[in-house]
Amino acid sequence: NERGHEALEAALLRLEGDVREAEVRARETVDRAIRESLESTNQRMQADIAEMKDRAASTSEDLQRATELMKRHDLDTIWESIAQLAARLAELQCDMDGISSGFRNVAGR
Repeated sequence: NERGHEALEAALLRLEGDVREAEVRARETVDRAIRESLESTNQRMQADIAEMKDRAASTSEDLQRATELMKRHDLDTIWESIAQLAARLAELQCDMDGISSGFRNVAGR
């Protein structure tokens, strides 16, 4: 009977060790998945930021042209430039909204 008790204790110790090992593996797997997700999100966001910088530079050029045209007082051209700037600003706002929702999605995970 004592042998049976010792065997049960040994089996319980092995089982406890297996549970601890499974917990460690599960934590490592979750940590790795989170890290990979964050890295992927960061890469996408860096690409979005680079694209926005390009668009901002283009918008800056448009603004410079609009400023030069305003100096010449060509009203038709001025309104056309303002419309182009408004369209670009709307695109940038959509991009910013997309990035903001990306942050909310990552934070929600």
